[in-house]
Amino acid sequence: MRKLDNYLTARQFEYFAEIIRAGSLNKAARNLGQTQSALTRSLKQLEKSMGSKLVDRGPRGAFATPQGELLMECYHRVSLETRLAFQAIAHTVEAGRSTVHVGAAPSFGLSILPSALQQLRTRFPELCVKVYQETPASLLQKVKSGDIDIYMGPLVTENADSDLTFECLNSIPSRVYVRRGHPLEKQTVVTNIDLLSYRWVSLLSLSEVQLPGSWRENLDKHAYEQGLQPPIIDIETTSIVGALNFVSGGDHLVCLSQLLMHEAELRGLKALNLQQPLTSHLCGLVYRKAVKRNPELGAVLEVFKTEFMAAAKV
Repeated sequence: MRKLDNYLTARQFEYFAEIIRAGSLNKAARNLGQTQSALTRSLKQLEKSMGSKLVDRGPRGAFATPQGELLMECYHRVSLETRLAFQAIAHTVEAGRSTVHVGAAPSFGLSILPSALQQLRTRFPELCVKVYQETPASLLQKVKSGDIDIYMGPLVTENADSDLTFECLNSIPSRVYVRRGHPLEKQTVVTNIDLLSYRWVSLLSLSEVQLPGSWRENLDKHAYEQGLQPPIIDIETTSIVGALNFVSGGDHLVCLSQLLMHEAELRGLKALNLQQPLTSHLCGLVYRKAVKRNPELGAVLEVFKTEFMAAAKV
């Protein structure tokens, strides 16, 4: 193993990272308020210390070599660890001034998160919580980049990052919701053939990454096997609240998470008694391992776990 040069400095890493982000030495120098020759010298010293070429320069700009990409990954991890360390230290020096960044998939933002925030408010009156609600794939990327601390929702990807903890807490089934007084409401058991007799409202995903085993795929498969027409989608929307409101005004059906039963009931909707759920998804929390070293963030995790498990039993 090569022994690193003691001359290696944090500034060299910063200069290197800015060159890759900017895509050229000239632009990186302007962004940093340095001369291009200073960045060139710094890069040469870093490459000498690493014993490998880190940046390819050509007419189209400056790009990381495979070795440079590895160093950039390390740089991002070190930057994130440093930010988390500052948060932990700030907590010990000046308790009650921390901020936690939480990403919640839409159904979790409407169900689990409100009660969890009430618990946090009681335990940490001065804690500032910033909530982000986007697609699961987008939020998971923000956890990886360090933009948010904790994600709650479906686990749509496998854990390919050794710095992340994927904590699967439960499998959440879907439910089919209808307005009260719907012809299917009083049936003791509703079959897939019954479901295919009605038109649907469906959520329109904004992400290229889809949840595995969607209700629509499963119902399409059943229709094909029985020689029936697949489910007819009349309305597609990106809004869960919008989907529930659309169903409340007619005989349409909508398939959403079991976590939304309370929201559905508030709008005069009821979950049908199916033979089995059309689909279910593994759900839980995702966070960087360093999060547990921050006392406040560790406590936030425990609150989320408690509320998650309570909601999953409903």
